[in-house]
Amino acid sequence: MLCLSGACSYRFNDQLYEMRAGDLSIIRKRNLIEDVNPSTDFDLRKGSIDNVGHRFHRETIINAMQATILVFSISTLNCMAKTTSRHKTRPS
Repeated sequence: MLCLSGACSYRFNDQLYEMRAGDLSIIRKRNLIEDVNPSTDFDLRKGSIDNVGHRFHRETIINAMQATILVFSISTLNCMAKTTSRHKTRPS
């Protein structure tokens, strides 16, 4: 669902969410959506992942892999920085 205008709050899997204009929400199990409260000017576009082509799926996988590599790199650097700071000798 892509929120085109207005706002809408809803509960999904017992957690409260709110969509505003420009927000995209991808929900696999729509039967878990409860307590839907749209504003009077709320407008959305419904879509399906089935309607997108191979290029979208390829780009999504590439972006997910790049994000995974970035998170791993940052985690490794943080771990190395902590280890290095523990082994430094402090001047007396």
